[in-house]
Amino acid sequence: MAEKWERQEGESAKQYEYFKTFLDLGALRTIPKVQEKTNKSLTYLNTLSSRNNWIARADAYDRYIDEITRKENIEAIKKNNKENIQLAQAIKFVVGKKAKLLIDKIKAAGDDTKSLNEVINEIPWNVLPQLANTAVEIERKAYGMNEEILKISIGDNSGIDDIEVSISLKKAALREKLMPIEDNNSPKKDNA
Repeated sequence: MAEKWERQEGESAKQYEYFKTFLDLGALRTIPKVQEKTNKSLTYLNTLSSRNNWIARADAYDRYIDEITRKENIEAIKKNNKENIQLAQAIKFVVGKKAKLLIDKIKAAGDDTKSLNEVINEIPWNVLPQLANTAVEIERKAYGMNEEILKISIGDNSGIDDIEVSISLKKAALREKLMPIEDNNSPKKDNA
């Protein structure tokens, strides 16, 4: 059995061409637009449309195309997600190796200030804000503080020798978060 948008039994090749013209107009399709393209009378095209169910057939075609597009989009999203995960893992691996190398150098420098300064000077200034933001983010999450409680951002004012640090605290939320810690650590009052 033919799909609704394909040529139907009893539909001539020319009538089907008119329907395809209607179909190809997309979501904004109308019979007057078909009339403009075919130079056929509006009455004739309305009769064909009614007799051959153009609107229902076009709707079935649109739903068919939408379903194909949706499936393709889902597959594209899955593929991109897989590629992004692989890329993130590769970046994490490289950064981890670089961070370990840096940590090893810092450990090797020990108390030797000159060696330590050499290691520190290997880190470009424009990378420090990103490193600091990442470290703060990891620490903030480890303490269970979301951005609504504490937000710290460190930025490089390009061209200037200063680094800008911005700290935003929501006092009530922070107090609520820290209250159980303070209660557990504060000495018990004697009610005698």
